[in-house]
Amino acid sequence: MAIHVDIETGLKALASDKRLYVLELLKDPVGNFPPQVDGDLIADGVCANWLTERLEVSNPQLPGT
Repeated sequence: MAIHVDIETGLKALASDKRLYVLELLKDPVGNFPPQVDGDLIADGVCANWLTERLEVSNPQLPGT
């Protein structure tokens, strides 16, 4: 499945410090987050609650929501 994002939209999305920090954290999920009880950090992704903790924000402020 291909996702098309124009350059301007992509650059605006990356203009957020919080979004850039999320990308940085997700580059090494095993090194940046504790092991998950159910699932794999690589195969299943990172729990959104851990992202909000690292960003020190509440869930509604999580970038992209």
